[in-house]
Parts: sequence; structure tokens; C-alpha cells
Amino acid sequence: MKKRSLIIAISCALFTTAILFMNIWQSFRFNQVVRSIVQLEKEQKEMLELNKRLIAGTAVLSSPGRIDQIAKDELGLEKRKPTDIIQIELPGGSQ
Repeated sequence: MKKRSLIIAISCALFTTAILFMNIWQSFRFNQVVRSIVQLEKEQKEMLELNKRLIAGTAVLSSPGRIDQIAKDELGLEKRKPTDIIQIELPGGSQ
């Protein structure tokens, strides 16, 4: 009888130790996941800000006024009058 109660006491002590260890391990993993989520949210905010800046930059670079200015100043192009444009139609239909 004494031997049986000793085995039960040792088993309970080991079980309690295992449960405590698992609880500590679970808390450690939870903290790792929380830190990972915080880091990912920070990266997401940075990427959203970069995306906003890139969209604004695209809008500025593709503005018709800027393109017109480059065409005139840098490329020496000029606007043509509609009467200067000649349309050529080829026989055989439109393709």
C-alpha cells in the first residue's frame, strides 16, 4: 500500500511539473506570436505609406501638363492642328 501511494505521489508531482512546463512554454509562444503580429502590422503601415507616396508620385509624373512641357521643351514637339492631320484609309476594310 505504501509503495502504491508513493507511485501516485510521484506521478502527481511529475504531472504537475509537466503542466507547469507546458503553461510556461505556451506563454512563451504566445508572446512570440504577439511580437510577430506587431512587427507585421508595423511593416504593413510602412508599405501602405510607401504605396501612397508612389501613387502620388505617379499622379505627378503622368499629369498632362508635365507631359506637354517635356514634349515642348525637351523633345521639341508641337501640337498639330486638326486640319494638319491626314487620315489614310486602306482598301480592304479596317484592321
